[in-house]
This record gives sequence, C-alpha cells and structure tokens, in this order.
Amino acid sequence: MGNLAGNTRYLTAGLLAAAIGFSAGAADAGKVGVAAAVRPDAFSEPENGKKTQIKLGKSIFYNERINTNGEGLVQVLLVDGSTFTVGPGSDLVIDKFVYDPNKKEGEIAASFSKGVLRFVGGKISKNADSVSVKTPTGALAIRGGIFQGMIGGNKTLFSFLFGNQMVLTTSSGRTYRVYQPGYTLDLTGGKPNIRPTTGSDTALFSQQLSGRGRVVVGGQGGGAGGQNGGAGGTTGGSGQSGSQQAQNNSFNDVQVFGSLVSDATTTQLNQEIQNQENHTNNPGGGGTGGGGTGGGGGDDPFIVPVSDSKVYKGYSAAVVTSDVPEEGFVNRVMSQSPDDTVYNTSGDLDSLRVVLYDVNDDDPATTAYRFRYQQEYVEGEKVFGFDGVGVFDNDGEPYSYVSPFAGGFDEDPNPPGCGSCDFLKWGAAGAHVGFGNYGEATYIDSLDPIWVVASNDLSTRAQIDSLAVQNATATYTGKMYGTVVTHGQNGFVSNPKAGNFNMSWDFALRSGQMNMNFDHRSFGGTMKQVGQINRFKGNLAGDNLTGGAVGSFANRNGIAAGGVLGAWNVGGGNYNAAGVFGGAGNPH
Repeated sequence: MGNLAGNTRYLTAGLLAAAIGFSAGAADAGKVGVAAAVRPDAFSEPENGKKTQIKLGKSIFYNERINTNGEGLVQVLLVDGSTFTVGPGSDLVIDKFVYDPNKKEGEIAASFSKGVLRFVGGKISKNADSVSVKTPTGALAIRGGIFQGMIGGNKTLFSFLFGNQMVLTTSSGRTYRVYQPGYTLDLTGGKPNIRPTTGSDTALFSQQLSGRGRVVVGGQGGGAGGQNGGAGGTTGGSGQSGSQQAQNNSFNDVQVFGSLVSDATTTQLNQEIQNQENHTNNPGGGGTGGGGTGGGGGDDPFIVPVSDSKVYKGYSAAVVTSDVPEEGFVNRVMSQSPDDTVYNTSGDLDSLRVVLYDVNDDDPATTAYRFRYQQEYVEGEKVFGFDGVGVFDNDGEPYSYVSPFAGGFDEDPNPPGCGSCDFLKWGAAGAHVGFGNYGEATYIDSLDPIWVVASNDLSTRAQIDSLAVQNATATYTGKMYGTVVTHGQNGFVSNPKAGNFNMSWDFALRSGQMNMNFDHRSFGGTMKQVGQINRFKGNLAGDNLTGGAVGSFANRNGIAAGGVLGAWNVGGGNYNAAGVFGGAGNPH
C-alpha cells in the first residue's frame, strides 16, 4: 500500500466509536464497551447487581463482572478499539476505562482471575503505562500489542504476540519482561520461565478461543438504536427520531445501501440493543461481530455441497483504511475474476467468500485479502460465524498472527433504482483485521467489502462467441454502489454512495465503452475482453480521478449475456472510492 501524503491506512477513533455506537462521553458515564461477539453460557454481573446472560450488543460497564461457563465466549469491544476476548470458564472485570479520543490517550485496567483471555490493543495501548491486567500472580502490562493468557487447569501462561513489551510485576515486586513477540511467560508450578511459544501453546489458546464459534444475531436491524443512539457519533445524532429516519431511508437508494453496509459492518446488533432493559444510553448500532483466528488457507471450499445447494459468483471491492503509528495509508482493493467472490446457499446455511487484490501492482506491502463468512437460520434467528481471514504480501506469503475481530455480511436481492437487476444479488460485508508489527505497535485494517453476484448463470464462452458471430451489440444500464474515503482536517471519513453506469459493447470487436456517474463525479474508459474467457477489464479516468474496472456477462431471464456485473475503483488527491456495478441489456 503506497505511502500517500494526506491519505491513510487509518481508522480514526471517532469512526470506531461510531461503529460501536456510542461516544467517549458515554464511557465517562460508566459504559466502556459493547458485547461484540457472544456464544452461549456467558453471563455478566454489574457491581451490586443481578447476574444475567449476556446478549449480543449488550453494553458493558466498568466494574461489571463477565463470567463464562461451558462453551461460553464473549468479545468486549471498547470505544478505543481495544478488545478483550474471554473463553470458557473465565472471569473478567473491566475495573477502569478512561479515554480522550482527541489525544488518543487513556487508561484501561482489568482483573482476570481465571480462564482464557486474548487482548488486542487499540488506541490507548499505544501509550506507555496505559493498559494493565491484574491476575492472581501479579499485574500484567502491555504496550501497543496483543497477548493471550491462561489461568487454570494447572497452567498459567501469558503469550506475547505483538507489540513493544509485556511486563509482569508480581506481588513481591519481582518484574519479568518479554520484549520479543513469539515468547511466553510460563508460571506453571510457581516458577516463572520466559521461553519461546510452542505449537502446543498456540493450539491450546486456539482451541479455547476458537473463532468458529457461532454468534446469535438479532433481526434485520438498521438505522438507530436507543434514544441516544442515532448515528453513534460524538453526540448520538438525532436521538428519538432515529428509528423514524431508518424507515424514511427505504425510499432513497443511497441511504438504503448505506444501511446495508452498516448492517453488515455491525453484524446487525441493533435488534438486540433495542431489547436491552435500559434504552436510555444504548448504542445506536454498536459494535462489530465475529471473532476468529482462521488462517487464509487456499481456495478450498468452505461449504460441503449438497443436492439443494446453489453457488453464485461475482465481484467485490473495498477501500482499506488502516491505523498505523504516526503514518497513514489508504488502499483500494477489488476482485479480479468471478471466482474471487462466491456466495453459496445450502439449505439454511449461507456462506460468502471474498478475495480482494490490491489495485497498485507496485505495492510493496499487502497485495490480497481473503475473508470467509457464514450464517445459518435456526428457529428464525440468524446464527453468524466468521470463518477466517488471510492477508498476503507481495510475494503471496500470508502474514502471521492475523486477528480478525469483526465481520458479518448482508444482502439486498434487488436494491431500489435497478428494476431490471433481478438477476443479481447485492450485499455488503464488514471486517476489521488486527495484525503485524509496525515499529513498536500493531495496527488495524478496516474494510467493508461490497459485493454483487449473478443469481442466474454467468454466460458461457460459447454463448459469447455465438453473439460475436452474429455481430451483436448491446447497451447495458444499471446501478453502481461503492464506498468513498476522503481526508480532511478531522481525519478520514468513509461513506457509502450510489450511482449509475452504462456500457456499450460490440461482441464482434470484443470491446466497449464504460461510462460511470458516481458521487457527483463522472469517469469512464474502454473495456476489452480478456482472452477467450467471460471477462472484460479496462482503465477509468475523469474528474481528476483514475482507476479501473473488471466485469463479466451474465444470463438474464433466458437472455444470453443479458446482464453485466463487476467491480471498479477510482482515486485522486484525497479521494478514494471502490465498489461494484450491475445492469441489464438486450444483445441484438
């Protein structure tokens, strides 16, 4: 990802606060985070309060005890972007949380007495002496990184994954420091030992903090949360008018698509939030779903086909923003073929695989992202799973210790404004990925892939060749959706947008002209067929923006090549955008 002055791989604290649906002021009132991922057998007990089962989207307050039994797992997302994930048989209390989003400074103090824990540092952890976790053996401090801990079952382990250092100060005043990621402080048997992390250590943590656990998600949420929910920004937006605004959005394709992206990014937490007993300060659409530690793997199927399964193929695209210490990057990524975006339905199980490639061929860093999602409907409720993520460098090698801690996907079979697009499925997905060791701190990549797949079959080579023999031509018109990232004095802002496109195509010449109107900007270019396969691509330019598009032909209601779908991206100055397009035509 190119290092661009003024452009970033940067996720501001304000955006993350909006993602979990409450402001820093809410934290001052005692609210520190939200339950962003929940597996059954997870409970909370407020100070001097009643023990209750944790629901997805539940607000977490300081001095509230989080306890898990059996198969329980809870992920707490704090307003600065930090996460605590606790596995079965665990006990955690957030003792203190103070955060100044303007200075990106604060303090986190927690008590962890038993079980299994993973901590992924956010903004606060980048500062010295800002994060401490009290354990039975002493106080653990970490700067700018990730650690995993296990207490119980005759083992006491603290494994350092990323960051500057991990320090344990015992009750007797002895200090043990781990400077090198990949090392473990082993206190089993009462004798401290700093040693390399072993494969058995990693397997033990992975088993207890498995990302393949399911998360129960509420209904088709969107828009606002409780009375002070609104957009989840610094003031909570319009308050009580939020739900009404969400209803009004259904008449505007840009706003509806924005809600679709929001639903996917927040894993539809709104319904559970609205079911909270106290609506006064509930977050408006808070949090992120998921969890999981899957590696990238290859292109092996992640669903076992059965007789009633259906596979849809298409394209996806996103703008990546990242939080990197003292620097910033922005990156546009998109699919390169219909095999890169696969949506699979099999009975009550839906799955989505998205592969996104860096559009900058000379990028020395990340070149590809691979995500896998799945959701199942059980007794009318959506059960969500984030199967894994892979992030790859320019040599095609996967990054180690990639930690996906958010995700979700949603769909709209026929968004407004595209009446002839019933042969397509549209949707959005969300992911925040913590990984790498940049200088002395970890960083986070945030992206919300937008996707489109063909409900009918993609056109075959024989069908396209037949149209070429007939000297057929076609004009395709339809919709395009995308995410825009801009940069100003207050940081980087991401917004979903919609537009229109048309493409004229000559099947004999195997080329055509693409014209796009998006976010009050116009750009276009010549598209040409790639070899002898069902794919076309070309460059885009206009309004001081440059980029590219790639797509394929799809059959529509019995019409060979009666539709097109694909991905696009443009950028220039402090403006970056990427998304998908789909439309219909009549070859003749």
